[in-house]
Amino acid sequence: MKPWPDTYQRFMECMEVINPHFVDSLLDVGCGAGHYGRICQRAWPTLRYHGTDLSPFMVAVARVEAPDLSFAVADFFDNDFAASDVVLVSSTLEYTADPLRALAHALRETPGYLILHRLHLTADTEPTHVVNEPTYCGRREDKLHWNRRDVLERIKANDRQVMHTCFWGQLMSVVVNAR
Repeated sequence: MKPWPDTYQRFMECMEVINPHFVDSLLDVGCGAGHYGRICQRAWPTLRYHGTDLSPFMVAVARVEAPDLSFAVADFFDNDFAASDVVLVSSTLEYTADPLRALAHALRETPGYLILHRLHLTADTEPTHVVNEPTYCGRREDKLHWNRRDVLERIKANDRQVMHTCFWGQLMSVVVNAR
């Protein structure tokens, strides 16, 4: 868990805004190797964690890294967002085929708290747009870079309230409250 220490610290800050001692479950959509599950397990041992990822390979890695946590292969839109008190979407929206639709879906389907974590940002003067750039795996992929005002306006347009925002470098995290 050493590659992105600021990322994990920012996640912990987001969880503290929610007060994880008063929630029972967290769904991690796009869990990758399950690092956030291990963080949750250490920090809040009673929190029920379930991670999903589109990649069977990543889910297999997560199951090896954290065999006592729950993981499954699932498409973004096939997750049961309503089954958990907190939904974490970290560096996932921008890789879906339609990131704007995925954001609207997450806002609509999550009845509790939603953490949008590690959203890659454009310059404030640029609109939300697709960029083809290298991923952390070394491949080039199309990925959405968000205009921060656009994200916040979309959240408000879905009758949700922003509880917390955090910016570090070209990244943003947002905690959205329950309806």
